[in-house]
Amino acid sequence: MGGICGFTGKLHDQNLILKKMLSKTIYTKSIDYNVFIDENISIGCKYLKITDIYRGDQPIFNEDKSIALVLDGEIYNYLELKEKLRKKNHVFKNNSDAEVLIHLYEQYGLELFKYLRGMFVFVIYDSRKKIIFGSRDFFGIKSIYYYKSKNNDFIFASEIKNLIEHPDVELSFNYKIMESYLSFGYSTSDESFFKNIYKIPSGNYFVFDLNRKENNLEIKRFFVQHFSYLEGSQKDFELKAKNALDNSFHMHEDSNHNSGVLLSSGLSSSYITLNLLIDKNFTVGFDCNNYSEIDNTKNFCKNNNKKNFSKKINSNDYFNVTDKVIYYLEEPNADLKSIAFYYACNIASRETKVCFSGHGANELFCGYDYYQEPSNLFFINFIPKFIRNFFLFLLEKIRSSFKIKKNIGYILKDLDKRYIDRKKIFDIDEIKDILLYKDINESHIKKVKILCDNVVAYTDEAKMQYLDINLSLINSDLNIINKMSMANSIEVRFPYLDKEIYEIAFSLPKNLKIKKISTKYIFRKAVEKSVSNNIYKKKHLDLEVPLKFWLREDKYYKLILDEFKSEIAGCFFDQKKILKLLDDHKNFIKIDNSRKIWCIYIFLIWYKIFLNGNK
Repeated sequence: MGGICGFTGKLHDQNLILKKMLSKTIYTKSIDYNVFIDENISIGCKYLKITDIYRGDQPIFNEDKSIALVLDGEIYNYLELKEKLRKKNHVFKNNSDAEVLIHLYEQYGLELFKYLRGMFVFVIYDSRKKIIFGSRDFFGIKSIYYYKSKNNDFIFASEIKNLIEHPDVELSFNYKIMESYLSFGYSTSDESFFKNIYKIPSGNYFVFDLNRKENNLEIKRFFVQHFSYLEGSQKDFELKAKNALDNSFHMHEDSNHNSGVLLSSGLSSSYITLNLLIDKNFTVGFDCNNYSEIDNTKNFCKNNNKKNFSKKINSNDYFNVTDKVIYYLEEPNADLKSIAFYYACNIASRETKVCFSGHGANELFCGYDYYQEPSNLFFINFIPKFIRNFFLFLLEKIRSSFKIKKNIGYILKDLDKRYIDRKKIFDIDEIKDILLYKDINESHIKKVKILCDNVVAYTDEAKMQYLDINLSLINSDLNIINKMSMANSIEVRFPYLDKEIYEIAFSLPKNLKIKKISTKYIFRKAVEKSVSNNIYKKKHLDLEVPLKFWLREDKYYKLILDEFKSEIAGCFFDQKKILKLLDDHKNFIKIDNSRKIWCIYIFLIWYKIFLNGNK
């Protein structure tokens, strides 16, 4: 596992620039790095030695050194691929997955993706073809960013902080991202918060052609999510799901280290602990009534002869690392759990180099309670759309309680609008009201609609899965875990986010995904015999953060107040209106503006760190 970066073009002292870029990789422990420079490209890798000692030889080369590769991540089926390539007369010098990947490219070229299982970003420089070929994994667990300079040079890195150190990268704020951020608390775009810095989308590859002077970057999708409902009995699907889970867990297993699990009290992470026979588990909660599951996880570990390491986070802990977490995330993210994940990875780093997470199971197997909503609202589909729209229009005109209007209006809306209502921090009218920047094109609303249209032929439950995977999971949740683990120099693996598991999950008929009495139905049935009854029946519970109480304390109210009154806040927001949000939250116990306040606060701190002279 490592941070990668590089650039084309010739600069004075390229070696120094590349090393400066690599120095910003956020691993906190002592880590080595290597570089390669020729007339076309400068590439480097800063790495943690997870798989074996030979991983540190990156950039890695083929036999005649015409192809160079840098890899961040893990190819889990590399041993299986290695044997197949040996039969095709490929010769290996070491036991690393990076070397297997370079031989796979030699054998299959741009078709290599069909053979891979893993989490990865990689970049290959082919000096014969004079191309740079790179990719981001199927579900976007790892990230890669790029910048095209005025000279048409290509600069890439697994972190934005690496890019910033290149002398041709000009930093300025991308205003277009704000509406998406204020709505969801993260960006839904492939653009970043910095102008002209972009993310390679998940499941995509790029080719930069050094032979061309213009139109030399091509980005293409290699992994298309699609539902393909299959025939079969419940027992058939239970067996298929169990086999896919066992196979993926075996692939992700790390025999070289005493691994751990980021453990909640839910089914997904508990099953990883039991299936992989992992002894060490890491849990965080909050030092506030009913905001911690630590006691539940400790009981689970005690009953199953496991060790649990935990931390109760208090308000000082939370606010003391906020700036640090924002720096590590590189872009604003208003998810209140990001700081909790920082602490979870921090306590894990004292015991292990490799951890496992249950992320992805709920999205693939319909584990969230709101996936039951389409079945509960099935009757809405029998009401013609023009009639629903007419009633929505009337609701806006008539006088009635806000709660009644809100609830009836929610039910009558199309799924894409209901999804935004459920997930939003600010609605579009509130965004227009508080933002001084008025060129708002509602891009995040259009994006949700486009995603829904991509799967228009499928059930509403399927559309919600597709939205969750392509919005919050890829753009927020996985990014948080990846960067918080990097900040603590550990690797977190996601065994549920595997191609085989995905193929089974996306082939399930609706009646095996979810039932009125149970979410994640086929998953529960597949693992029923492996877990205790109380774990088998456990519903998904979000890790809640008691921020709404902390923001009513004078200490933290004053902290936020100073930022809301700042010159930076005055450049972006109507300060009277955001100050009213803060004061109303403090003074009226029934008003909870905590997410809105936090969303604005995180943005202001981020701007100070990255764009106000404090890189």
